Amino acid sequence: MGIESGTSPIEGREFWISRIEKQAQLEEQPLSDIERRYINCSTLSDRQKVKALQAEFRKDHNDEEFIDRITGLIDRAYRNECARDSRVRARYKRELDALNTTDFYLWVYATLAMSHHFEPANTFSSRLLSAFMISAGVALILGVLFVIWHFIAPLLRH
Repeated sequence: MGIESGTSPIEGREFWISRIEKQAQLEEQPLSDIERRYINCSTLSDRQKVKALQAEFRKDHNDEEFIDRITGLIDRAYRNECARDSRVRARYKRELDALNTTDFYLWVYATLAMSHHFEPANTFSSRLLSAFMISAGVALILGVLFVIWHFIAPLLRH
């Protein structure tokens, strides 16, 4: 079960997948078979099958365009549902919170799509971004110190 949502991992995935597929149908641009399989590739446990699917997908598709397509579908699905029912916001928030422990790629798509709809201070993504920024800062400082110690300091000694 999802920690805060009461949603099982399978139900959580199905929530997001159903929103993506329904919105694509509404826009008369349904997901292709390869897109459907690609969005589900994180459910595969065999690394070789994942790599084969990724290679097949990338023959005719671009990852960035796919991410834009999926996040756009999620965003428009959310907006459409909110226009009909104000309680939808809480459901999407619960499902997003539950998804971060079940499907990393789908969570990334949903987080990208929903980031401007929810306050980031309360989400896992903002904590992840903060940790990344701190790590990047530490790495930058260590890199500068390495350059000074190994390249600049010897020049100053001579």
